[in-house]
Amino acid sequence: LSIPNIMMMPGLDEIQQGLNTSIRLILNVSKCIMQWGQGDQEPPDPVPVNPPPETKSPRITVVNPSTTKAAVTSDSVRTYFKSISENKDISKMASLLSTAINATKSEISKALEQFKPYHALWNTDQEKVEQEFLAEDPTLGDFESMILLYEKEIDGIADISETIPVGAIALESANLKDSLIAEAKGWKLLYGSLANRKYKNRMKEIFELVEELSKKLGRPINDLDDVRDSMAALGKIRSKEIEIDMVIGPIEDSYAMLNKYELPLLKEEAEIVDTLRYAWEKVLSQGSQVQSHLVEIQPKFKRTLLENVCTFRSEVDNFAKDYDANGPMVTGLAPEEASVRLTI
Repeated sequence: LSIPNIMMMPGLDEIQQGLNTSIRLILNVSKCIMQWGQGDQEPPDPVPVNPPPETKSPRITVVNPSTTKAAVTSDSVRTYFKSISENKDISKMASLLSTAINATKSEISKALEQFKPYHALWNTDQEKVEQEFLAEDPTLGDFESMILLYEKEIDGIADISETIPVGAIALESANLKDSLIAEAKGWKLLYGSLANRKYKNRMKEIFELVEELSKKLGRPINDLDDVRDSMAALGKIRSKEIEIDMVIGPIEDSYAMLNKYELPLLKEEAEIVDTLRYAWEKVLSQGSQVQSHLVEIQPKFKRTLLENVCTFRSEVDNFAKDYDANGPMVTGLAPEEASVRLTI
C-alpha cells in the first residue's frame, strides 16, 4: 500500500526485463557448446562472470560470451548458438516469453479489483467524517454500528488469500493486508475514542454530582442553615433522578462495548463505571434517611423558627417607634442634627 494507490512491487516492467535477461543468458550458453565432428579442436575456456552477491551460487557459473576467446565464434570452431537461436520453435517461444508478463497487465488489474472497496479506508478525510458524525448527536447504537462496520472490514481483509495467482505471477498480499487492516483499525479506534469521550464526560458529571450530594447529605443538621442545605440537596436529587437513571445505563453499556471490541480503556475510568450505579443508589438511600430525619426534627425547628419570627417582629416594631420618635424626621430638628441621627 503506497497511499493513495496500491502498487505491485516489483512492477511488471521489472519482471519482464528480468525474464528477457534470463532468456538471453540461456541462449548465450549455447555459444560455449561445440558442435560434434570438429576433430581435436577444443573451445577456449569460458571466462566466468561473477554474479552479484545476492545471486551467487556454487553450482552455477554465468558465462559472458563476449569475453571468450575469438576461437569460439570463429569459423574453425562452430557452436550450437546459431542453430538453437534460429530454431523456429525456440524463436517462437522466446518471442512469446518476451511479452508474456506485460500481457498479464489486464488480468493483474482485475485481480487487484478485489481491493477497490477498501480505498475509502485511506482516501476519506477522518476529521471531516468525525465532525459530520458528531453533528448528528449519535447514540450508543450508532457508535457500535460504525465499530461493527470496521470489524467486518477487518474480517473481510483477513479472509483474502495471501497468494493470488495470475498466470505465471503469484501476487503476495500479506504486506498489503497488514496495511489495510491497520487502516481499518485506525477507523475503529476513532469511533471508539469518540464514544469514550462522549460517555466519559457524562460519567464525570454524574460522579462529581454524586460526591457533592453525598458530602452535603452527610453533614450534621444543627441549625436552620444546615436544614436549608439539606433541603437544597434533596431538591437537586429529585430534579436529576430521572435524568441520571436514564444516563447511567448507556454509560455502563458504552464501557462494556469498548471492552468487548478490545478498544483502549483507562483502568481508572473502568473502576469509576463499576461503582457509579452503587454510588448513586447510596446517595438516594442517604437522601431518604435525611428526609426522614428532617421530618423528625421539623417540630423543634418549626418552634424555634416561629419564636425567632415573633422576636423579629417585636424588634421591627420597636425600631419603627424609636425611629419615629428619635429619628432624623422629627419635626423642628435642625438639619445638622438630623444628619447625625441618620448616620447613627
